[in-house]
Amino acid sequence: MPNPDNNPLPEKSTAIAVPVHVDAVFISDTKLDVLGPLTDFTKLPWAKGNTLEPYIGKTVNSTNVFESNHALQPGLHLHWILPKVLTKSMSIPIVELASFLSLYGSDWGKKIWDCLLKSPGNLAKPWITLLKGSQTAAIALSLEDRKPYSDPDTLKVLSGHLSGISDILEQSNFPPVPNRWVISKKNKEVVVDTKVVESDYMWPVDAEKDSNGNELEEYKSIFPVNTNSPEDRPYRFVGRVVLPDDKVEAAPEYLPHALTAVGFGDPSFAAFYPLSRSVFGYFDPTLGTAATDYKYEIIGYYNNLDQDYFRLFKSAYLTQWDLEHDLVSSEVDTGISKETNQKNYKYFDLLDAIRDEFEWLIPIKVDQTNKTDWPDLLTLGWVDEAGVLQPLAYHYKSFLAPGITEQVRDDVMDTINQVIKKQLPDRMICSTSYTLEQSSSNPTEEFPEVEVVIGNSPTEALSASIANALSSPQKKIIEEHLEAIGFSSDVEHLNLDIGPSFEALSHKKQFRDEQGGLVWTIRSKSTSNSKAGKSVNELQPALPNKLGAMLNELNLAQKKMDGNIFKIESTRERIYADWCHYLEWEAEIKNAGSTDPVGGISGQDDGSN
Repeated sequence: MPNPDNNPLPEKSTAIAVPVHVDAVFISDTKLDVLGPLTDFTKLPWAKGNTLEPYIGKTVNSTNVFESNHALQPGLHLHWILPKVLTKSMSIPIVELASFLSLYGSDWGKKIWDCLLKSPGNLAKPWITLLKGSQTAAIALSLEDRKPYSDPDTLKVLSGHLSGISDILEQSNFPPVPNRWVISKKNKEVVVDTKVVESDYMWPVDAEKDSNGNELEEYKSIFPVNTNSPEDRPYRFVGRVVLPDDKVEAAPEYLPHALTAVGFGDPSFAAFYPLSRSVFGYFDPTLGTAATDYKYEIIGYYNNLDQDYFRLFKSAYLTQWDLEHDLVSSEVDTGISKETNQKNYKYFDLLDAIRDEFEWLIPIKVDQTNKTDWPDLLTLGWVDEAGVLQPLAYHYKSFLAPGITEQVRDDVMDTINQVIKKQLPDRMICSTSYTLEQSSSNPTEEFPEVEVVIGNSPTEALSASIANALSSPQKKIIEEHLEAIGFSSDVEHLNLDIGPSFEALSHKKQFRDEQGGLVWTIRSKSTSNSKAGKSVNELQPALPNKLGAMLNELNLAQKKMDGNIFKIESTRERIYADWCHYLEWEAEIKNAGSTDPVGGISGQDDGSN
């Protein structure tokens, strides 16, 4: 298989198979026009294409979001939906060496990485700690725990880069996703074809068609890329389908970073098929009119185990656990909490963390045979009838059983802790299947009517829509009742003036809040020996005249500063808008054949007004 695993699994490794959903559409004869991506990176200006287009977002953005500007070719289109855990940011601060190399270059980025792996001194923890078994991924120390570096050589490397380093260490990252998908096509349980989708493959810079003569622009996902020369195309086609035994080309190129659900940075990338069709999808054009039933079995995996998120999360969590318990050796599986001074069990905690992060229950089977001194784990609710560990056991700190000794308790916890360690999978794979039946046909192109409702606020518009659907003559009352549901938490504590309060809230919702600036006030400290029955005014001491004058000066200065901040923001927006207009006008002039980018621009103020 092309680009084989970079680090093969141990001989006795295990994997957890995660079921994923797959969507499919079969098109039998002619192309089907659908809504396309909202950005078209093929319109980016560069030395050999679109040279007369302005280099602004408007150039690549779709002018009509409802325009059907993407064609699905006849055949079967499969689109798999990634597991939920892969579509949200990671809960553990994992940082990659690639982030430093991308920002600072290969040489300087590696120097900074190596410096951050060192301790600042005085037994302080390094800013990053390598994950077990990895040289390219680390866990970042929290901001409040970072001690400043004082070594001259280290300061020489880090000086001037601390802001960028902090951004990398504190940013929220999406987890890597499987970048290899094996599709087995079966007819009556017999495999008739097998293909592999290489989701992160980058087509050569000058490639326009695939080996079958298909235009890449019509079949492949497009990523914008940074280039070193204006002669290089600023976008690349990504994703390809190969045979399992294809010979690896001389120097195949893949994405320089781990593939994620957001692709090049679009939150809808993985979920929108026209955007990710060659990355998280597969197209089979060989079906004709689907004269027979076919079953497609899909298996997704990481070709580089350092990017397997289940494996990565396990390693990161265990590294973090060791740091929090001040363990010198990662082989120690228990530790004393610095906060509670209680004994904690590493793999119990890991299992609970996996449930929180992945929302998966890993089946861990506990054999209680010959454990006559143990309490009945089934009765305690720790296992089910099959002996599979239940979530109640994850909260072992509340372990209670009548007559149990501390020695037996430790035996139970230590034994199960080791059972979890042995049975936890090493990696994850994704699996799904789809059966194409003879009855499959073209999807309908008739869409339901769309209702447009206008209101002063979203809730008011929804209320009007529901009231209209009920066809009630008392629409106003229904709208008010539905509006009131949203305001219940704001008015339920009131006994008086509920009606006016509701009207005030409804009126307020029609407007958008704007920052009005800061106002400084002085309040006296509350005291615990204040007498009951005293009014607020009686307890509030008088403000000295001198302090009142200083407070007034402070608020006047604050008001002036807020005004200056507003002017700066407004000026910045105007300059950017004017620059964008200038680039558009310059492009218009060039398209018209003129060489004067300023004079002759229609509508430009010449200063006489």
